[in-house]
Amino acid sequence: MQKRPWLWINRAISSKFLTPLLAKTPLTPNQITVMSMSFGILSGIFLSIGAYESVIWGVIFYELACLFDNCDGEIARLKNLKSELGAKLDMICDVATDGAFFIGIFIGAFKWNIPGPLTVLFWIALLGLAAHYAIVFLEKKNGFGPAEHGKANPEGAERDSLFSDVLNAASEGEISLVVVVLGLTGMIYWLAWLLPLYINALWMVNLARNFRYL
Repeated sequence: MQKRPWLWINRAISSKFLTPLLAKTPLTPNQITVMSMSFGILSGIFLSIGAYESVIWGVIFYELACLFDNCDGEIARLKNLKSELGAKLDMICDVATDGAFFIGIFIGAFKWNIPGPLTVLFWIALLGLAAHYAIVFLEKKNGFGPAEHGKANPEGAERDSLFSDVLNAASEGEISLVVVVLGLTGMIYWLAWLLPLYINALWMVNLARNFRYL
């Protein structure tokens, strides 16, 4: 159980409700991963349309992508179906989902005429996303990271702070709930300004904290 459960709402929904339902079906963890990636790509497509109705669908699909991304690992552990292929597929899913989301946000922001140097912000965000996943890859290679069950922090690192838990939750996708709120309030495309700041701050802080463990 997480020490600060209010930070892990998606994890609670997946582990207590969605995973038990999916566990009763013949779906494999890898099939669930593909479903998660499909939801993520659909999210980017709907967000790129730029209409309020499409935004609602976009944030719903993004939330589903994050929930199913939790479920594949939970079912793999539950049914003892963990595999190297599954781990690689999960990484591909995460990259595809976030890539589609970022692209969808910026295309929609252009259509909504959000002020600012959107092209520059887009490339800053995309480069930040690439750096983020480079660090995630190195963390996984060394056996830790927020997505590693029970091993969010490197072995020997004493991290029992609110800051550490917030960072881990953000890295694992709990930030999707903020995306849902912004979508429902019609403010989603202002993320074109926030995404470059958020993703670059995330990878820089993670690199500074974990550099000697990578």
